[in-house]
Amino acid sequence: MTEPITLADDPDLAHLIDLLDMLRGPEVTSLWGEGDHSIGKKFASRLRPILNGHP
Repeated sequence: MTEPITLADDPDLAHLIDLLDMLRGPEVTSLWGEGDHSIGKKFASRLRPILNGHP
């Protein structure tokens, strides 16, 4: 099993998270879209495992 990747281990990942944090919240549907195909759900489905330490 591989070791979890943390933001401290990967400065590029930390920078990406900082940039994403600057985006408007999911309540702004004109940016994020709606439903299962929204950009917010796409980000969440890919970033949650990374942020939980699973590459």
